[in-house]
Amino acid sequence: IYRMPAAVSNQDTRERSQLPPKITHRDTADVDQLLNGPPGHQHTGHRQAAGKGTFPPRLHRVLTCESTGTPVQHDADVWVNFNFNQRGSSPFPYDRESAHGTDVFTNLDIGGTFTNVFSLNTKDHVITDNGDGTITILVIATGGSRYYDTDGNLVLNDPGQIPFSFDVDYNGTPSDPTDDVEIPNSFQVVRDSTGRNDTAGRDFCADLVEFTS
Repeated sequence: IYRMPAAVSNQDTRERSQLPPKITHRDTADVDQLLNGPPGHQHTGHRQAAGKGTFPPRLHRVLTCESTGTPVQHDADVWVNFNFNQRGSSPFPYDRESAHGTDVFTNLDIGGTFTNVFSLNTKDHVITDNGDGTITILVIATGGSRYYDTDGNLVLNDPGQIPFSFDVDYNGTPSDPTDDVEIPNSFQVVRDSTGRNDTAGRDFCADLVEFTS
């Protein structure tokens, strides 16, 4: 999975009007992480929204590629659908969510584009009560990214599935995820991603320069 270039903060503008807090790590898959392409994106945040909903985050920002110094405009649209539900006698709500969208990275030196079309589905597979006020959530994430050069040719493909887990302090309210807090450093990848991994070991900035030329 690509490591994305750092954003230039004073040129970073985001449209997140009426955006529920439900997007920063799996439950709340951080908008930046979703936009930067699943699966296998970094995991941060905490469980925040019960119920279900759909919303379209949008992002527009200017980035600087550290390895090449290339100025890049990043425009993204992603549609996210999420749903919490109870399973059997478990007091803990299980989350399922899906996302799909497009990242367009424009090389501002030459005007060419490098485009990522992606989809991602995640679901809480198993929630284990640890008996100490915390739970461990095993999540299955399935999805893929398809990258196109400035002429519209498919140049990289990254489909696959990855299971990961993390621990949550549910603050004594098992049925209410809004006050859940992820325990620091508990995130772990259970098994490496399956499928193709065309972007593994590649330099995003070098690829952007190549595929926008």
